[in-house]
Amino acid sequence: MNEILKKDKGITLIELLVALVISGLLLAAVYRTFINQQKTFVVQGQVVDMQQNMRVAINRMMTEIRMAGFGNVPMVLPVTLGGKTFNDVVNPDTPAAGALTIVSAMGSTTLTGIPATNQITVNSLTDSQGNTLFDTGEKRYISIGGVESYTITNIAGTTITLSRTLTYNHPVNTPVFGIRAISYQVGMVSGIPTLLRDENTGAGGQAL
Repeated sequence: MNEILKKDKGITLIELLVALVISGLLLAAVYRTFINQQKTFVVQGQVVDMQQNMRVAINRMMTEIRMAGFGNVPMVLPVTLGGKTFNDVVNPDTPAAGALTIVSAMGSTTLTGIPATNQITVNSLTDSQGNTLFDTGEKRYISIGGVESYTITNIAGTTITLSRTLTYNHPVNTPVFGIRAISYQVGMVSGIPTLLRDENTGAGGQAL
């Protein structure tokens, strides 16, 4: 009878505690593995996003560098924008060491008329995104048809007065571009090296 009772007895408290400890260790190991895998997944996603953003930024920068000088920009050089003077269509280490600034015509509207030899009228003073193309301040340089460039001396409505007499008699719907000095430089954003793009119109460098 005693032998039967011995065979039927359950696990002891010590055995239960040992089993719980072992189970806890196993669960902790599984949880730690899961957390590490999750962190790895998040980091990999961030790396992919960073690589994609960098490709987009570099493609944009390369496109704008290739356009340096477009619009017969030398006609208005040197240009002064944002309190900085740019003497060439490509300006290395300007406005600061490590920066690269290109001067080019970009963004456009269309010509609607030539009321005087030093005046043009345009369809709009903004581009398709609603960004201001021309003013008499930081956006005072203009290229007409990509073949001649001027400094804007006055704007009345959509009539733009130029610094000199027009060289060519441009037809209606000729593209009219704003001239920008675009600076690229690597700067720190939240402790991370970031490619910055600055149009030198007072807004400062924007992360790409």
